[in-house]
Amino acid sequence: MDEAAGEGHREDYYRVQDQRFLGSTEFEERVKEAVEEEEPRQPKKPLRLILRKVAHAAGIEPDLLGGTDRTRAVSKSRALAGYVLTRRMGYGLGEVSSCLGRDIATMSSLLSRFSARVAEDPKLRKEIEQIVKIV
Repeated sequence: MDEAAGEGHREDYYRVQDQRFLGSTEFEERVKEAVEEEEPRQPKKPLRLILRKVAHAAGIEPDLLGGTDRTRAVSKSRALAGYVLTRRMGYGLGEVSSCLGRDIATMSSLLSRFSARVAEDPKLRKEIEQIVKIV
């Protein structure tokens, strides 16, 4: 950063390819490889039906995910469900946010933090894989 100070505006910092990553294409590929992320499938079933299946696979009541409960366990399950639905199942962020009763910006922030945890936690990645297989 110190080296770039005084250079002014650099357009290359603002090019958007995949809004989940800030950095070069090489960095994006390394992160995707680290979490063994698959390209999301195209959604084929109604979101509410899949949300119920994801909730049951995660061991939580589906109604809690869209409710007002902000305890750590419910928030983690909500983030997990949102991650599986958007990043692995191919549902849109706006649709998932609405279904979970959350603002799209809030959900986006939640998923960004959760994605970082997924990249660092092999146990969490395994849990996600099991849920995806069940659903």
